[in-house]
Amino acid sequence: MCPERVSVMRRTVFRFALMLCLIPASGLNPFPAFSQTKTPVYVNVSTAAGTWAVGQDVLLLVTVVASQGSLTPTGTVQFYGNGQPSGSPVTLAASGTGVGGGEVAVPFSTPGSYTLTATYSGDANFAAGASVYPCPFTVEIDPATILPTSSPASLTLLRALRRATP
Repeated sequence: MCPERVSVMRRTVFRFALMLCLIPASGLNPFPAFSQTKTPVYVNVSTAAGTWAVGQDVLLLVTVVASQGSLTPTGTVQFYGNGQPSGSPVTLAASGTGVGGGEVAVPFSTPGSYTLTATYSGDANFAAGASVYPCPFTVEIDPATILPTSSPASLTLLRALRRATP
């Protein structure tokens, strides 16, 4: 029985040695690298409640929350008002375990209704993401900035502006 065991062992050793010879000498690894999946995030945007006057800084807020784990998302967030970039990208700061936050004050020069959204750049641990639920807000003309007096003509213009705004 001993000779049979030795011959089986020789075959196994020979196959293992043959497999090692198949690795290229160029240093390339024939085995694919494992890809690391980045953790998804939730991106939430908001503004302070109320209506904003044209030219007044609107405070835009963002929270980026890790969908799992306790690492904190880092990177930047770009805000958008009606699909157009609003201000410069904001660098996130840690605001709790697994939560990054940021804010920026942006003046809007055109009156109207806006929809605020944001995109997160991602980092080494977290995937890029975007806000799912837009935040609506309104920018209106402040009558005090265009009507310095209370003359009859100014009051007529003020009434016309109030009727024109929804």
